[in-house]
Amino acid sequence: EAVHASNCALDTTALVALATVLQANTSLRVLDISRPLAKTLMDEPASHFGRMLHVNTTLQELDLSQCKMNDFGLQLLAESIYRAGPSSGLQVLKVACNNIQLVSDECVLALSLMLSHNTCRLSELYLGSNRLRDEGALKLAEVVSQSEKLRKLDVTSNSITSRGLCALAR
Repeated sequence: EAVHASNCALDTTALVALATVLQANTSLRVLDISRPLAKTLMDEPASHFGRMLHVNTTLQELDLSQCKMNDFGLQLLAESIYRAGPSSGLQVLKVACNNIQLVSDECVLALSLMLSHNTCRLSELYLGSNRLRDEGALKLAEVVSQSEKLRKLDVTSNSITSRGLCALAR
C-alpha cells in the first residue's frame, strides 16, 4: 500500500511514466518520490502527477519533497486536486524542501480554490524549507484561513519573521 522511491535516480521520463501508470491505481495509498535526483525542474512531472490525482481515488499521501518544484508546479497540483473534487482522496501533500515562494498570483489562487472547496480532503500540507519568507507567509495566511479541513501546516525553515508568523497564527 505504500511506495517509497525517495533518493532514486528517476529522470523526468520515469516520473511521467510513474504518474501515468498510477492513474489506474486501486490499492496504493502512500507515494514517496522525494528527492528523485532528476536534473530538471519538477514542473513538467508535477503536471502529470496532477493529472493522476485528478483520476486516482485511492492515493491518500503524496510526498514530492526535494523535487526542485517552484510555484508553477504547486499550482498545477492544486488545480488538478481542485478539479478532481470529491473523487480525490488525497489527505497529505508534502512539498517541503523545494523552491516554492507563493509569489505567483496564479499559484496562490489555485491553492486557495483547492483548500476552500468543500470537497477537499487535504488535512496536512507540508511547505517546510521552501522560500516563502514573509511575503509568501502573508499570502498563505489568507489561503489557509479559508480551509475547514486543514489541520496541519508545516512552514518551518522558510525565513519567516514575526510579521509572517503572526499572520499565520491568526
